[in-house]
Amino acid sequence: MEENYLLALIVSFLFGFVLFRKDKADPEESKEIKHTLSARDSSVSGVEKYLNKHNISANSKDGLSGVSKYLQEKESLNIELEKSVAVSSVEKYLATKEKDSPVSSVSKYMAKKTIHEKKRAKENVSGVEKYLKKND
Repeated sequence: MEENYLLALIVSFLFGFVLFRKDKADPEESKEIKHTLSARDSSVSGVEKYLNKHNISANSKDGLSGVSKYLQEKESLNIELEKSVAVSSVEKYLATKEKDSPVSSVSKYMAKKTIHEKKRAKENVSGVEKYLKKND
């Protein structure tokens, strides 16, 4: 039983030694902790410190946010796509059709229909209408 206590004491001693040694071996880490504690006391925000650390001006074009950079890239991609999109054969046909005849086939059909109706109206004149036209 005493062996178990002795073994536990040795293991805890080694564990404590390793932890103590790790704190002494890494002084940069303790400096960072002190720096973060002092950073809380200063009036400069974390964002401003980040921008200063990375030499980015808040108002410069280099200091654009991720969202604005994304939107600019998306806009430039859309412009490139519009330039590189192949024109379909239907679009080509419609473009030549508009240049050749600005009047559509539907409007031609409607014009022919109204002319035909006027001719039929002149041919199918009743006797009363003929009488009235002669006496005018």
